[in-house]
Amino acid sequence: PAQAAPGDPAYVIFTSGSTGEPKGVVVSHAAALNTIRDVCARFSIGPSDVALAVSGLDFDLSVFDLFGVLGAGGSLAFCEQGPIADPARWTAAAREAGATVWNSSPAQMTMALDAGEPGLPGTLRLALLSGDWVPTDSLERVRRWAPGATVAALGGATEAAIWSNVHVMADGDAARPSVPYGAALTGQRMEVAGPGLRARPDLVPGEIVISGAGLAEGYLGRGDLTAAAFVEGPGGTRWYRTGDVGRWLPCGEIEFLGRRDTQVKIRGNRIELAEIEAVAETHPGVAEACALVIRPEGAQPSVALVVRPERRYDADLSSRVSAIDGCMATVE
Repeated sequence: PAQAAPGDPAYVIFTSGSTGEPKGVVVSHAAALNTIRDVCARFSIGPSDVALAVSGLDFDLSVFDLFGVLGAGGSLAFCEQGPIADPARWTAAAREAGATVWNSSPAQMTMALDAGEPGLPGTLRLALLSGDWVPTDSLERVRRWAPGATVAALGGATEAAIWSNVHVMADGDAARPSVPYGAALTGQRMEVAGPGLRARPDLVPGEIVISGAGLAEGYLGRGDLTAAAFVEGPGGTRWYRTGDVGRWLPCGEIEFLGRRDTQVKIRGNRIELAEIEAVAETHPGVAEACALVIRPEGAQPSVALVVRPERRYDADLSSRVSAIDGCMATVE
């Protein structure tokens, strides 16, 4: 059998990158275990639990399914996947297995709830939602099917071993403008930082940064990106710069406000719009590309790509503008 030390890499998951090349996040056994231990203890995951495997293996939520739930003696239920995501299949599989734990992006949970009857199983006791904005009515909607369920909103980054913070939802969250990002998990620390990574006072926006036992080793074969994202702060502490913007609330939790760059979340997947633009511009027939998010009313958001075909322009601005041909493509 292979021998592994706690600091050895446990897995590499690739995330979107602004250069057009995905970057591999190297996470050690010790970092992943720190997160898994906290969440399993916090929510009493054990042999009687059954989790539905909704997330793909290329999404780090699956790390908790495999090593958290199975590692605690629980069971993992799978459902047959078709070419198109079918939330009715998810809920049917969850009911058939008597699932007690649901771990997915908020978008996937919303799709399952929107599927209607017969809905989530009444056996569900815990819903873990992360990877994007959590709707403020999530607790109310989940408890329609599973009255005793706990709904936890988690956050963090792939670069910090699945999750770094948690907020257990309460009835009052439905009246909030957004669900708080929450407080740090055991062994981890989160801060809202300004210039020089110095802490911001309450209610003052800044960049959310993470330190502690959950930090990744860095990016596979990319020392330049590692040095830019994993930096040393005051006192020699190693921090990961998430690029997320937030602020401390007086209650001691962080409120998530958005991004400081063009990174977006689509159905829980982290996407750099600049990566899509960079790939499009490698086509010999494309001069420039611009990617943006479109959110049709009542539909899931998608990424739209507007391109300007390669052609010669004269120096006259009016001729240049009139010559632009725009075409729109939706990236699923």
